[in-house]
Amino acid sequence: MTNASTRKSAAAAKRSPLTLAGVGHGLQGWLIRNKFYIIAFFIPVALTYLAYALFGISPFGEESVLCLDLNGQYVYYFESLRDAFWGDGSIFYNWSRNLSGNFMGIIGYYLASPFTLIVMLLPEKWILASLLIMQLCKLGAAGVTFSYYLQKRREVSAPHALLFSSMYAMMAYAVIQLIDPMWLDGLVFLPLIIAGQLRHSAGIHVCSSFLYWLHDCHLYRDLLYFLSVLRYRPQGQKGI
Repeated sequence: MTNASTRKSAAAAKRSPLTLAGVGHGLQGWLIRNKFYIIAFFIPVALTYLAYALFGISPFGEESVLCLDLNGQYVYYFESLRDAFWGDGSIFYNWSRNLSGNFMGIIGYYLASPFTLIVMLLPEKWILASLLIMQLCKLGAAGVTFSYYLQKRREVSAPHALLFSSMYAMMAYAVIQLIDPMWLDGLVFLPLIIAGQLRHSAGIHVCSSFLYWLHDCHLYRDLLYFLSVLRYRPQGQKGI
């Protein structure tokens, strides 16, 4: 028996059957290993939710997250996409628009985000709550990805990364763009793109390509321009 076969046999012998206790133990270990990423997610979520509570946003008052573009455009787009998702419409053509029209362009420009699934899967009567949850999840995810970038690429300690990731997720741009949630995805994926550029990781470059599909070409063009500036290294100077 070869050494490789011996190791495999030993590993199989040590491997315990899948049990509820084993799953719980594995989950507990995962939570401990990633506790700073979990905290990085919940800090901006908690701060934003607290601000909504202070301003009387539902369920803490009569106000809602619907304002400006989120009220005038997005909520109707999300409702139409949700109807199509559950079989009461089409993702290709929408008859509810003025004189009807192509719906794929609307999806590609405004709605093509993995976070849109939150609105799609929650009950229709929870549309306001689902939009609120989507906003919070985007801010939390931005905190996680920036914390990852700082720890893995800049070798920043986890507590300091937690501080800066919270500042990143709660920047004025992010708060303002809560009314235009499609732009928040850029904050989520930008740290991953920069991390991939620094490591020259093929997997992260695939993520960059996915972002191109995820968002409109204008945002992607701006991100690429920003990355090119970061990667530019004048003679005698180090890049990012």
